[in-house]
Formats: sequence, C-alpha cells, structure tokens
Amino acid sequence: MISIPRTDAVTRSFALLAACLLATACDGDPVAPGEEGPGLPRRYSLTVIERPAGLQQMELLPRAINASGQVVLGSGYSGRTLVLWSGGSATAFTAPYLATATGLDDSGRIVGCTGSVFGQGEQRPLLGEAGRLWYLAGAGLERACARAVASRGTVVGEAGPAGRERAFVLEAGRVTLLDVPGDSTSQAVAVNAAGHVAVNSQRTVAPLPNEPASVVRASLWRGGALVPLGHLDSPAAGPGQVADPSRFSHIARDLNDRDEVVGDSWGMVCTADRSACGSRMRAFLWRGGRMTDVGRDLPVDASSAVAVNRWGHVLVQGYSGRTPVPFLWHEGRVLNLAEAVAATGWRLTGVHDLNDAGQVVATAQNTATGAFAAVRLDPA
Repeated sequence: MISIPRTDAVTRSFALLAACLLATACDGDPVAPGEEGPGLPRRYSLTVIERPAGLQQMELLPRAINASGQVVLGSGYSGRTLVLWSGGSATAFTAPYLATATGLDDSGRIVGCTGSVFGQGEQRPLLGEAGRLWYLAGAGLERACARAVASRGTVVGEAGPAGRERAFVLEAGRVTLLDVPGDSTSQAVAVNAAGHVAVNSQRTVAPLPNEPASVVRASLWRGGALVPLGHLDSPAAGPGQVADPSRFSHIARDLNDRDEVVGDSWGMVCTADRSACGSRMRAFLWRGGRMTDVGRDLPVDASSAVAVNRWGHVLVQGYSGRTPVPFLWHEGRVLNLAEAVAATGWRLTGVHDLNDAGQVVATAQNTATGAFAAVRLDPA
C-alpha cells in the first residue's frame, strides 16, 4: 500500500510548489483577440484505456483529461485505487480507504478524496503525484473533498461537517472558505488558470406540492467576490404547463480560462393546478453575464453540459428517454458524438471531460462483445 503522510513538511512542500507555479502563472484570456479556434471535428478515432489487472470496470470510471491527453480514473463506488493513464501506461495510486478521483492538472497531478462520491463515510482531501498520494492539510480541511486542481497549484472543493459544507480554495498553503449569503452549503467544482472558481450553493425555499424544498445556485468567484450566474429565461414549459424559473436549480459543472461556465438548469414543470409535475433538465453556457440555453439546440429530452474547453466547445450529455446521447456544441452548431464514433465498433454510454485539443474521455460498450471500457476519443 502506498503510504499517505500528513505532516507539516508535506503541507509546506505543497505550499512552496503552489507558490512557484503562481509566480509563473498567466492571467487573462488565453485566446488572443481575433484568434479563431478550431471547428467541431466530424470524426474520431477511439483508444481503449486499459485498466490494471484485477480491477473491475465500475472501479475505474474516467473523471478528467488534461492538455496532454492524460486521463485520471477512479469511481469511489467500491474501490480505493486511482489511476493516471498516459499514452498506454498506467500509474496506480492506492488509498487506505474507499476513494474517488475528481480532477487532474496539466502536469499530471490528481486530486480527490477518501469516502464515496456521495459524500458518505470518512472524507479527507487527496493529492496524487509522482506515484504517491498525500492528504492535503489546512485550517478547515479536517473533513473535505478536493474537486479540481489548476496548473498554478490551486485546489478547490468543499469542507466541513455533512450538511454544512463550504466551498474552499487552497492556494499557496492558505485555505479560503467561501460563504454564500443565505445559502446553507456550498461546493467549489472547477478552477481556471486565473484562480477563478465555479461554485454551487444550496438554499431552502418555501415548500410547494411536487416541488423540491431547496434549489442550487451557481456562481463564479473571482477577485474575492461571488458573481451569481442567474438562471435561464426558458424553463421549457409546454402547452398547458407552468414553471417558475426562480425555483429551478442551476448547477455549474465546468469552467474554462475565459470565465465561461457550463452546467445544467433543472426544475419542475407542472400543470396549472400542480396535480402533475415532471422534471426538465437543460444544458447551459454562461459567459459575459448571460446564460445561453444550449439544450434548446439539441434533439433530446434532457441535457447537461459537463465540460467546456478554451474555444468554447461544450461537451453535453444528452438523454432521449433513458438512452444516453452525447454531443459537442459550439455557437449553435451540434455534433452527435454517437454518430461520429459509429465506425469504431463502440457505442458511447457516457461522456465525462474535454480538453483544448478536442479529445474527449468517455465510457463505451463494444457493439460486438458487449464489454464496457473507458475510452479516449481523438479528432481524426
């Protein structure tokens, strides 16, 4: 088993590493004025991510991909092994308890936490590099989960007792806990090169028949202040239905270096007398203070935007009934990823992350054998 020390020396070494990265970090828009990004690919090749012997597929779901095409895997459902996959080779990290991987930076450092992906059991934040796992230490991180890491060394996540968690930012050895006025809990889910952070927070609302008693709000933390993302103007209510956009949850999933945030808007659409209600989930892109309804452009019943790259390409997990249908979206143009990989002999069952080169990490089923695997899609 790989040892996981938790000492002042470890804390100081990580702080020094973060400080060195901060000294050379670049702030601002990575896309030069007038620079056009690549268009959406039309076809992909597919590479199977081989898992180490003895591990089951459900123990190694893909979580994130970095600029070099490295992938971190680890589900937290039943296992305690996290894997960094790089060009056909795999480095395994073994935690002392049930653990999950959640994020990956461009240098190959991984973050995550012990405990299940649902926040159950013992939770301590993890950093993995050079084949070793470390507990992250700092004021308030005694119970915490790290959700994302930036190449500058910033780690974000949530910390605190169950039901009272607060978003945290760990930078240069200092922990900042983010308070969202009026909300009971908060969680930091993504961080970009400038140290800006996507935050979700939860608040209680007055109960209504067939409606949840709380909503989630998404914000962008930058310059020490929280910027609320607001909500979609279109809750997708059909003829004879009503919906209150203020009661919809807006959940951030990812953030790019241009401060564009993606996620999904979720809530209930009901008949006028509220005798019958059904959920609506639509992918969104937020930029420049405005939220765009990405889901409106997709031929599916429900959608969630799970990742966005520097070019504004949005990776969307859609659902037609219960059938998963993944897409790439950019400025109203849509690419059906299931069709783009049809010639590979694999059927996509879920998409998880996207990098600036257009590579996608996903789960898929072999149409001939029925076997499931984690895969990486490369623009052909």
